[in-house]
Amino acid sequence: MALRYHRYWLITGLLLIAVVIFFSITSHPPKLLSFKWSDKLEHFASYFVLMGWFMQLYRSHKQRLLWALLFAGQGLALEIVQGMSRWRTFDYWDATANTLGVMVAWVWAYRGLDRLLPALERRLQGWVRPGA
Repeated sequence: MALRYHRYWLITGLLLIAVVIFFSITSHPPKLLSFKWSDKLEHFASYFVLMGWFMQLYRSHKQRLLWALLFAGQGLALEIVQGMSRWRTFDYWDATANTLGVMVAWVWAYRGLDRLLPALERRLQGWVRPGA
C-alpha cells in the first residue's frame, strides 16, 4: 500500500535521523535511563525506531536492505566520530547495539511493524483535508 503522505513521513524520518546524529555527537547527550547498560538500550532503541520508520516508507526488499546498510554504517561512523572527539569515546558495544536495533526492526517489519503508518493514515483520512 502506497502511503498518501509519504513526503511528510519522509521529512519526519529525516528529522529523526538528524536527532540521532545530533545526540551522537553532542558533548552532553541526555541520559533518559540510568542503570547498567542503559546507554546500550538507548542505542538499540534509536536505531530500532529509525529502521522501523523507514521500513514503513519503503516496501521493496532492495530499498529496505539499502536503508539497513545505511543505518548500520551510520551507527558505526558516528562511533568513529565520537572516538575522534575529545568529549566522547568509541564503543564497540554501542555500535553493536545500533546494528542490533536495525536488525530487529528489519525482522519485526516483516511481521507487521511496517503496517503502523498505513493504519495511521486510514485513521487520519477523515480528519485531514483531501489533497493534503
